[in-house]
Amino acid sequence: MFRDRLKKVMVDQNINQVELSRICGVSRSTVSKWMSGDSEPTKARRNEIAAILNLQENFFEEIVIPVEKIETLSVKEVAKLMGLSVPTIEKLSLIHISEPTRRR
Repeated sequence: MFRDRLKKVMVDQNINQVELSRICGVSRSTVSKWMSGDSEPTKARRNEIAAILNLQENFFEEIVIPVEKIETLSVKEVAKLMGLSVPTIEKLSLIHISEPTRRR
C-alpha cells in the first residue's frame, strides 16, 4: 500500500529516489527499502512524508470502510478518503454511471 502510493506520487511529482531521500532526510537505501516493500516508515513518518510532498495527512494510510457505510458516503467524503478533489470524484462517478452495463 505505502510502496504503491509512494511510487505513484513520485511519478506524478517527477521525483526520483535520490531526491526523495534528500527532501525526507533519509538515506538512499532507506528509500530503496520503501520502494521494494522491504520496510515501511512509521505512521508518524508517513504523515511527515505526506506533508513534505504537499499531500493530505494520512495519504499513505490504508482506510477500511464497512460495506454498509460505503453507500452512504458523500462525494466530499469519498474525495477526502481517496486524497482526490471533489471534481475528480464527480468526473469518475459520471464515467461509471454513463458506462453501459455489459451483459453476457
